[in-house]
Amino acid sequence: MIFALLLAVHFVPEGVLNSPATPAAAGALRQIAAIQWDARNGCLPPMETDIDAESAGMKQFPELARYLRPSETIVAGRVETIVSGWDTDAHRPATLVSLRVTDALRGGSNGEQVTFEIDGGRIVVAGRALCSEPHIPIPHPGDTFLVAGSRDAGQPSHIVTSRDSVFRVQEQQVIVPPAMNLAGEHHVPLSSLRHQLTDMEKK
Repeated sequence: MIFALLLAVHFVPEGVLNSPATPAAAGALRQIAAIQWDARNGCLPPMETDIDAESAGMKQFPELARYLRPSETIVAGRVETIVSGWDTDAHRPATLVSLRVTDALRGGSNGEQVTFEIDGGRIVVAGRALCSEPHIPIPHPGDTFLVAGSRDAGQPSHIVTSRDSVFRVQEQQVIVPPAMNLAGEHHVPLSSLRHQLTDMEKK
């Protein structure tokens, strides 16, 4: 499958931004021009989310399986491609990640190629570097991640997620950042997570 066909409808790749003849690029460039960028480094601070505020108040969330329970799709896999671009919904630089599924825990299939978006990244537009600080490190091809969310109605291969539903996987264990303040273990084996989710669905 061609990666270009997997792009989320609100994501404009960096290459398109530098080809302003397209309508998608024109709209994104208007958004970019309207933003007050940091004059020192062309960056925007990370976006605040609800879990940021709640974590600051030390509210503890349930363990990983219960935290992910509402998600329609939960898959883990290996990163194949990353693309820098602009999110026209968030009005910020973003990074689109292509993932080859190796562990479909719910709502996916092994071998499937899916995309998800990270709310941060770096783009160069008309020779000017602009960035938005990501909440998680930008992945590299070969890295393994677990992603949870819902399918985009207009592009089913795209998983609509949040930065709090993207987890790095190391040695078949999901790494839960301590800042999320989830209960339970912060290194959760994929096999254990699969069993817990299956048991929940039976109840």
